[in-house]
This record gives sequence, C-alpha cells and structure tokens, in this order.
Amino acid sequence: MQTHFAPPPSRPISDHALPAANPLPMRRSRPARGAYPQWCLNLATWLKPPGDPASFCAEAGVWIGGGAVFRVGTHLLLMAAPHLWIPVAIALLMPALVAIALSILVPRLSLLLGYRLCLIAAGLFFTGFWL
Repeated sequence: MQTHFAPPPSRPISDHALPAANPLPMRRSRPARGAYPQWCLNLATWLKPPGDPASFCAEAGVWIGGGAVFRVGTHLLLMAAPHLWIPVAIALLMPALVAIALSILVPRLSLLLGYRLCLIAAGLFFTGFWL
C-alpha cells in the first residue's frame, strides 16, 4: 500500500524575515600591524620581489641553483654516510615543510615565498635526474 504525503501548506514569507541582500561580499580586513609577530614582519620585508625582470630571472636562477647544489650536497653526504638517510630525507622535504608551516602560521604572508620554495623544489627535483 502506497501512501502519499502532502507537503506542508506553504505560507508567504514576509520581506523582513529574509536577510538583507548584500551586493558586495564582506572583505576580511588585514590584521593590525601589531597582530603579527616581529619575525613575520622581518620575513615579509625580506621577501620583497626584485625590481626589474632581469633581476627577477637572475634570482630564479639562484634559487634553482641553490636547490640543485643542496641536492648534490645531500647526495654526496648520503654516498659517504648511508646511515644518515633519515636526516637527508628530512632535509630534502624541508621546502615543503616550510611552505606548509608558513601557510598555517602566516596565511597572508606572500606568494613570493611560495614561488621561491617551488624554485628550490624544482632544483631538487631536476637535479635528481642526473644523480
């Protein structure tokens, strides 16, 4: 036997029961200057992007080269002392760990930090092909 349930009777909703329509979403305001710890402010000033495109490309090369040199150094250390593979693995994961920690601790820091950490990771990754 099938029973059909009727929907409850509808009643008109008055305008005052509806929330006021906001045409623009509320923007979160930046915290006050004193809301960040001092080390965050120092890090933010260190992360200023370079001025011209040539120095921007040179800086990208330095960060990729730094990652590559770090990868070669950890590879040589691992060849000399294989029992240090756990600290070497942690060191190779450090750019990702730093990115995760800073995204949690200081979420509005800078995209430039993520860009530089990606360049370091690219240097680590591409150097791994030649080792």
